[in-house]
Amino acid sequence: MAASFAAPAPPAPMGLSRNDDARWTELALTYERLDDVNHFELLKLQQSAPADAVSAAYYALVKKFHPDRLPTALAPLTRCAQVVFERLTEAHETLINPKTREEYVKAVAAGGGTRASERMMRDVLESAMEFQKAEVLMRRRDYSQAMQLLRSAMNKNPDESDYLALYAWILHLQNQSDNAPFDDMLRSLDRALRSNPRNERAHYYKGTILKRMKRDNEAIRHFKHAMDINPRNVDAAREVRIAEMRKDSKPPPGGAGGAGILSRLFGSTKGDDD
Repeated sequence: MAASFAAPAPPAPMGLSRNDDARWTELALTYERLDDVNHFELLKLQQSAPADAVSAAYYALVKKFHPDRLPTALAPLTRCAQVVFERLTEAHETLINPKTREEYVKAVAAGGGTRASERMMRDVLESAMEFQKAEVLMRRRDYSQAMQLLRSAMNKNPDESDYLALYAWILHLQNQSDNAPFDDMLRSLDRALRSNPRNERAHYYKGTILKRMKRDNEAIRHFKHAMDINPRNVDAAREVRIAEMRKDSKPPPGGAGGAGILSRLFGSTKGDDD
């Protein structure tokens, strides 16, 4: 994976000696993996390595990768070597200090410790803030600004179920005509439910949109799912109750309507004949 902080390392030119070619490849790979390795991995050490082993590994790598130590043939890699040297120094300083090392080991154990994980955590936090602001703007009926913030949140965290559900709901609120983008709404809600099948709001939103599309039987199933997840969802409960009342109000086949009247008529006629 190419490092996100700069352009990829340039490819090795033709005509390098075997040693220079091997050194070029090692430096380029180290540079391009910087975002995805923690300090221990960068220094090629186990987490149990003592401080003197950390220093020994650091100085050995600096001899190979310090920009001032590169042979002339590797001059095009000077920029990459400078970045690698800075990261090596950061790793060394972190791991030889007992306090910072302890904190760092905890971060690694929690799934962090790399630039990629730090960036992911930052994106998660930023997207959560944008999502919350989008909800506020939606309630204020500022759908355009809400959607702008929500799209930004989805770019940072594209598989978050609540973001996908809210995206569909804002589309629903923005487009009240018959030619609304129903397919887009349902696709987003389906993604939300694949990510979290027990997303209460996604079920309620999908039920509402399906009802709007006259797909009542499917809508009721999703309203009931929302009720199962949260029995206090009064909106879903109301939709289910209304649907059941409508169903009960329909005359049963052969009831008081046409067939029943004919039956009574024929019955009375038979009595007269007797």
